[in-house]
Amino acid sequence: MARNRQNLNIIYISDRMRETLRPIASCALTAVVAPMGYGKTTAVRWFLAEQAKAGAVVLQASIYSDNRSIFWKSAQKAFAAAGLTVLEGYDCPADASGAALLLEDLCAALGGKTPYYLFLDDFHLLGDERVAQFLCRLAYRLPENVHLIVASRNRFLPGEQVVRLGRRLHRIETDGLRLNREELLAYTHRCGVEITAAQAESLLRSCEGWFSAVYLNLHALTERGSLLQPGSDIYAMFTAAMLESLPEKTRGFLAVMGLADEFTVEMARAVTALPDAEEVLRALTQQNAFVTRLPDGVSFRFHHMMKECAERLFAQLPAARQTEVWRRYGHWYAQKAQYLHALQAFEHCGDRDAALAVIEADAGNLLASLSPAELLQRLDRCPVVSLPPFPTPAAASPPPGGRRSPPTTTWPGFIPTPATACAMPSIVAHRMLRSSISCGEMKIILYASARFVISSYNASRRFSVSFLESLTPSMGSSGFRMTAAQQTGPHSGPRPASSTPQTVPCSARLAVSKA
Repeated sequence: MARNRQNLNIIYISDRMRETLRPIASCALTAVVAPMGYGKTTAVRWFLAEQAKAGAVVLQASIYSDNRSIFWKSAQKAFAAAGLTVLEGYDCPADASGAALLLEDLCAALGGKTPYYLFLDDFHLLGDERVAQFLCRLAYRLPENVHLIVASRNRFLPGEQVVRLGRRLHRIETDGLRLNREELLAYTHRCGVEITAAQAESLLRSCEGWFSAVYLNLHALTERGSLLQPGSDIYAMFTAAMLESLPEKTRGFLAVMGLADEFTVEMARAVTALPDAEEVLRALTQQNAFVTRLPDGVSFRFHHMMKECAERLFAQLPAARQTEVWRRYGHWYAQKAQYLHALQAFEHCGDRDAALAVIEADAGNLLASLSPAELLQRLDRCPVVSLPPFPTPAAASPPPGGRRSPPTTTWPGFIPTPATACAMPSIVAHRMLRSSISCGEMKIILYASARFVISSYNASRRFSVSFLESLTPSMGSSGFRMTAAQQTGPHSGPRPASSTPQTVPCSARLAVSKA
């Protein structure tokens, strides 16, 4: 029976696991691959904490989605927190030449005597083979003092790369993380829970050494005096062991904050509207191994099983409560300039006004990671009734350097310059949707707006601006043709001598009725 329930959240690393982790310190790349709940993150973090005590520098980049831009910002943040500036000014490499340049700079910046450990957790969420290939190339080139650790639920290394890496690669898989009989008994004893021989055999048979399942059964044993029913799926086990006995306020806190990838006390207080959110969170971290504090000391995250069950709880909340929560999430993310998260939150709650404001505020920076088709779909979902509060070109005053075309009912009334780049995407979308334009003509302007948003902060900014400048009232006349010089723009520099003027027919009429 249960003897000491407050010891359930200890970190148990067996002698066998310690030996399994030891080669990380001598290998360039360690791949930790196992299903959810086998303790991959817990084991690696324990090892990294031990290395940090010995003077090593630990860098951890979190992965929460398949968005490479968000992943790259997480990597930059991890390097900056360690005082390393090598990633500043770098965009996420998009081709072989960019990756090669980054490899050279990384190896030069990290080389030396100080051990460096870079940990990428939940790599399966990224789902990009190009990143896996880059990591393999990085492992070939890394100095001996730098070690890369990648944890994933799925195998991500191609077979030929495993062979090529050879002794530079260390692999830890399910069998290395699974608890055997002796380890199970040692773990339960360390937790202060005494079990009978029959209960030990039942745990071995039903859990098969699965760490999370063992933990949930011990939690149920201390709470109710009996193990969980064999054959239950992991989420049913989790709900029965961890959630059913919680107070209503705590369950509500979990349901709301389970939507976030990471969160702070300040964020929890703002989203849940609980003045004592810090006390609720403190109690959860003390009593629950599935709520952990991140290495930065201020952020928290839920284990994936906790998140999945929390999202199921959230789905049971009234629709009005769900809308209110998503709107709070959106405002929080918008205030912190996390515009992709804010856009998703506002779309969940149906607040199109706020979503358009986020698109305008981002000005094509983070939105550049979205595909043009996805951005067009987002604009298409904005109903006309959401648009009147937003400015139109007729109401916009040209800033210094801008110039206004003759008054007309045809868009645009204002020809942009780079100084007005941040305002143009929303102006285009708003004016377009408020006007009576045919479907075909609407798509032409949508495409121009999307191109401008996506490329406003990269090397093709001049082309985007000149493309918008070409949409003058003269396009409304029949037989209009756009020359290559007009496409390139007057300020884009000389063309190569081999280039010859070309013409592109454009017969679309952009006559717009008065809004």
